[in-house]
Amino acid sequence: MPTLLNKLFKPKWQSNNPQTRLDAINELDWNIPEQRSILEQVIAKDSEAEVRQAALKKVIKIEDLLTFTNDKDKVVRDASKARLQSLVQGASSNFDSFVAQNLKHASDELLFTILGAINEETQLPAFLQALADNNSPMLEKIATEHHLSKVRMKAADHIQEPSALERLAKVAKTKDKGLFQLVKGKLKQEKDQEKQEAAAHQEVEAFCLTLENHAKTDVTRYYPEKLHALERTLQTLTPARFVDLQQRIQVALDTCRARAKAMEDEAKATAHEEAQTQELQSERDATCSELENTIEKLQAAPLSTPSELSALDALIKTQENRWLEATRDHKVSKHEQKRYQAAMGEIRHYYSCLHRLSNLHGELDATIQQAEEFKEKGDSESKESRHTLKKIRQVVDEVEWPSGYQRPALLSKAAELMGEIHTIQAQHVQDQKRLKQDVQKNIQQLSDAIDEGSVKRALKLNKDIARTLERLPAKIAHDLTARFRLEQKRLEDLKDWQGFATRPKQEELCERMEHLADQHLEPHLKAQRIRELQKEWRTLGGSSDQSLWNRFRDASEKAYEPCREFFSEEEKLKEVNLNKRQEIVHQLRSFIESADWDAPDWKMVDKINRKAREEWRQYYPVDPQHGKQAQKHFNELLKSLDERLSGEKARNQAIKADIVKRAEALIAEEDIRTATHQAKALQKEWQSAGITDHREDRRLWSEFRRACDQIFGRLNETRQKHHEEQQHNVQRAEELVTAAIALAEHPDDSTESALASLTEAFSDLGHLGDHGKELHSRFKNAVRTCRKALEQRARSSYIHYWSGILDNGAHIRTLTEAQSVEWPTELDELQAPHKTQLENALSQFAQTGSLNEISLDEARDLVLTAEILAEMESPAEEKTRRMQLQVERLTAGMQQSTPLESPISKFEQIVLQWSTAKTEDNDAAQNLDKRLRTALEGIVAKLQPHPPRD
Repeated sequence: MPTLLNKLFKPKWQSNNPQTRLDAINELDWNIPEQRSILEQVIAKDSEAEVRQAALKKVIKIEDLLTFTNDKDKVVRDASKARLQSLVQGASSNFDSFVAQNLKHASDELLFTILGAINEETQLPAFLQALADNNSPMLEKIATEHHLSKVRMKAADHIQEPSALERLAKVAKTKDKGLFQLVKGKLKQEKDQEKQEAAAHQEVEAFCLTLENHAKTDVTRYYPEKLHALERTLQTLTPARFVDLQQRIQVALDTCRARAKAMEDEAKATAHEEAQTQELQSERDATCSELENTIEKLQAAPLSTPSELSALDALIKTQENRWLEATRDHKVSKHEQKRYQAAMGEIRHYYSCLHRLSNLHGELDATIQQAEEFKEKGDSESKESRHTLKKIRQVVDEVEWPSGYQRPALLSKAAELMGEIHTIQAQHVQDQKRLKQDVQKNIQQLSDAIDEGSVKRALKLNKDIARTLERLPAKIAHDLTARFRLEQKRLEDLKDWQGFATRPKQEELCERMEHLADQHLEPHLKAQRIRELQKEWRTLGGSSDQSLWNRFRDASEKAYEPCREFFSEEEKLKEVNLNKRQEIVHQLRSFIESADWDAPDWKMVDKINRKAREEWRQYYPVDPQHGKQAQKHFNELLKSLDERLSGEKARNQAIKADIVKRAEALIAEEDIRTATHQAKALQKEWQSAGITDHREDRRLWSEFRRACDQIFGRLNETRQKHHEEQQHNVQRAEELVTAAIALAEHPDDSTESALASLTEAFSDLGHLGDHGKELHSRFKNAVRTCRKALEQRARSSYIHYWSGILDNGAHIRTLTEAQSVEWPTELDELQAPHKTQLENALSQFAQTGSLNEISLDEARDLVLTAEILAEMESPAEEKTRRMQLQVERLTAGMQQSTPLESPISKFEQIVLQWSTAKTEDNDAAQNLDKRLRTALEGIVAKLQPHPPRD
């Protein structure tokens, strides 16, 4: 019963009526699982194709249709594909996900079906990208086999694998030029990217090596600065792209930074230590300066109170502690130690002396008072007086006051007192004896002067004797006075007699002195003239006329007044110059003592030596008496410098003499370039050599310069010779360029060999100098022009040759009977294979009376093929046939395993075949012959034919 009911009430989709099933299917919904199951059964089992197709149309999901596209029933497969196309065309948001999920499961045929259904603008890019990610072989197939060029181009644009692009280029090279150019461009871009990537890798690797070398280098100068520069360079690079180098760069960078940090720490420590050393140095200098300033103060004014003595003791202890602190754990130079010890020792000695004087002050003062009392009494020879002097001397010796320091008043008074008493005691008797002898001697000289008539000398002796007699006791002077008065009487008589003779000359001297007073002369010259006039006045012995003497004296004073002001200023200048010279001595001594004579700067030493001499001469004049000591010290210091400089100059003189010897040896060097290079090196050695004696240096320099002039003179000769050769080469190159241009104007059979000879001759030329680039360019242009002329000649010859063959063919086609066969004379000019082929055609016609007959279509195919080879346009009505021929040639070329025949060879075969064949339509043949001749010119213009051989 249930079965019967099922049969009576079965669903409409199972009805026997196809229309009922169709109506039922139209009401079903694919999204409802139960109804989707019914639709799947209908698609799989329904007997009517129309019903199955209707069920397939209810499928709304693209991925669900994929299972039906592989159904064994062709109707289901076709309907599934049709439905798939409609769904794909309507798909929008879910298309990308569908493509990504289901491409691997779709067949090539299905993919082509989908490709034809999708939207080219919105869906095609995603579809092709999905193929590139999941099915690259299919993408290659689309790029080569799809019927639309733009689809092929877009598919090729999504191919990135170089090997796939290479395969695609091989296929497209002969089939699709646009696709080939695109692929070729992508390959080039890929290669460019590879080159850029390689260049970037090389740049990063070079940077890595530089950074690693910096990390290992022993050169630490400017190390942090170089590291900063490398870090700035690193910011411009992208090492993260290269994993193999990134780690090396990071390791090297960390090492460099660690070393830079260590160097920075070391520099800070060194700077701190240097600062500390400098601070201690300054402290030691300050200590010595304080001690030296104290010595200067003590030398200028002695201490006089107990508080000052205590202050000096405190200063000694303070500076001693200061020195100990400044020298603890630090090495002190000998010069510093010596300076400190000298100053401190001198102050200590001064303090000891002052301390002893303070202790003995009362005793010494009392003893001095006793000695002064003896002196006032005139009792210098008594026993008590001598004992007092001895006691004073003992106290002074015990104090042991240092030299160079101003004595305290008490010591100065003691020394003065001892000196006075000793002088009184020791000189009293001697003075009387000496004065008596002097008077006796002067009286005798006065007598001699009177006898000689020398009034001037006599007057002077008269005054001296009178003064000396006043100092003698009356007892000793009595006898001498009587004799002196006799000589005075004789002197008065001489003066009276001589006054009459000398007065005119004295008046003349007065006039000359007065005239000299009114003249403006150079002070030294004027003073010399004044002294000369005064000397003449004294020579005359003076004048007894006081008014005349006053006149001469006043004139002298007036004349000397300007000189007095000048000499006063000159004295001040002498004092200033003396101070300057003493300062030079001090500076020079300081330089000699402080200089590092183990490694001196000899040029600086020599400069200071010369500068000191120049400044010493500059500070002139000086007072001879006061400047004598400074001059002595200066000469001693210069001698010390000269001894050191002489040794250094002698060593450098030997070096320069050796340089001169080597330079003279280079004169005979055959290789002038080697000689000049070595001469330049010797010049640098000369410059780096130290100081020498100026005269010897000029002599050696003259010899060295003479040798260098000979060397460089030879170089100039060589250069002149090279210049002449170069000029000859330029002239020869101009001739070769002119000859090459002449060859291009009239090319013939010998042009090729002549051009080769010119090219060889040009390449054998030597150096062309600045004209080389221009001459090479002109010669290349001339050769290029000549070769173009040869190529044009070859083309013309080729056209002429094959036009002759076409002419022979046209002649053969005009023959009507065997008896009229004539052998063209041009036939003898053809190449052997071509001549044989034409001769065979003529022989055939002569024997049979007919040529090789071809149809008009065959003739047209020959001409069309020739036009295809020449890449020339064909008549519009034959374009279809031309396309067919192109496809056939392409197919044949793809199937042929042997290399393809060249277009020019194929064209020549066509011309020979045409020239030995005949068609029924002569008018059409003539038209085809014209097209073939046009194609001949076209193929020659596009290809490089081989010119016919003689």
